[in-house]
Amino acid sequence: MKKVLYIILHTKKHESRFTNLVNTWLQGQDYVFYSDHEDLDNNIIKVTDDDSYHSNEPKFVSVVNNLPEKYLNYEWYFFVDNDTFVNTKKLISVLDSLDPKVLHGQKIYSWPRDKSMPYLSGGAGILVHHTMYPHMRENFKNYSTGYSDVSLGCYMKEYGIECVDDGLFWSQPPIFWRINMPEIIHHISFHYIKEYDQMVEMYNICK
Repeated sequence: MKKVLYIILHTKKHESRFTNLVNTWLQGQDYVFYSDHEDLDNNIIKVTDDDSYHSNEPKFVSVVNNLPEKYLNYEWYFFVDNDTFVNTKKLISVLDSLDPKVLHGQKIYSWPRDKSMPYLSGGAGILVHHTMYPHMRENFKNYSTGYSDVSLGCYMKEYGIECVDDGLFWSQPPIFWRINMPEIIHHISFHYIKEYDQMVEMYNICK
């Protein structure tokens, strides 16, 4: 069984972000992008025609429910956005110490309709062990919240599935958390890294 598959939310409107990732932290990694367009030569699969912002929810539900068979031989699945930086070395180094019976990421309580409900930030990334994935694949649905990560939170609440904040996944860039750039080697992910130069800088620090 292979170690980790990176499953990346994408849209044709952000083609440059594909380049940002494959030229930096995705080098040497196994990945698939799910999008509103198809480019199988570049591991981009189409899951919807909708390219709007709120297409993130049906896109996420679709890829979870219908991930092609050839991608179902991984120990871990890491769902991230196309503007997320991932320190793959740090992730690999901690995988064997993580509890496979819970979902991992940054736990937040930001849904206005139920601020008591914890869920994992989609931008920071959602890490799922293969033993958890079959249930998720069979039971996850579109809860019509408008957000993919909130929908997953609703699924977790419905089925009593726990999530853990490991203090390694971050929904904002390092500066937001007052993390100095050299210190990012101790963390796994940062969201909203939209500029190629910043992605390259972070990749060079961590590689």
